[in-house]
Amino acid sequence: MEVSSGGKLRIRRALTATLLALLTALGTSGCNFTSPVASLEMYAPSDGAQADLGNVKARNLIYFVDNQGNYGFFGAFVNSSTTEETFNLGFQTKNGERVFQQYSAAGLDVVNLGYQNEPPLKVELDADAGDIVEVLLQSNSGSVRINVPVLDGTLPEYRELVESLSTN
Repeated sequence: MEVSSGGKLRIRRALTATLLALLTALGTSGCNFTSPVASLEMYAPSDGAQADLGNVKARNLIYFVDNQGNYGFFGAFVNSSTTEETFNLGFQTKNGERVFQQYSAAGLDVVNLGYQNEPPLKVELDADAGDIVEVLLQSNSGSVRINVPVLDGTLPEYRELVESLSTN
C-alpha cells in the first residue's frame, strides 16, 4: 500500500500537532518538577523571628521600642519534650556588655516573654525601629544566633504591646 504525498503531509501534521501539544503540556507543568513548593518551606508566619534548637522552639521574637525610650524583648519559647529544658538568651547591651538570661520550661510547656499577660524581658539594646538585633539562644543542644527585628507602634497590631512598655 502506497501513501500519497497528501497522506504523508497529514501524518506529518498530526505528528507535529501531537509533539507541540506534548511540549506545551510539559512546559506548563514542568515547573512543578523543578521548583520547590513555597508552602513547604519553613517561615515565620509573623513579623517576628523564629528558630529551633533541639527541643526548644523560639517563636515570634521581636524587640519593641517606643519614642519615649522604653523597650522590651518579646517571644515565646516552646519545650517540645516531656522533660524540663533549660535555655539561655544572650544579648549585647547598649553599653557593649554581653548579658545572659536563663529560663526553664517544664515538659510540653511555653515560656512567654511579653505575651499572654507576661512582662517582656527588659534589656536595653543599641537599636532603633527598623533595625535587626542578634540574639543568642543556647541549650544543651547547642546554640543558634537569631536575627530579631526591632519594631515600634507603627503597625496597629503592635500598638498595644508597645504602649505596655511604659508600664512594664
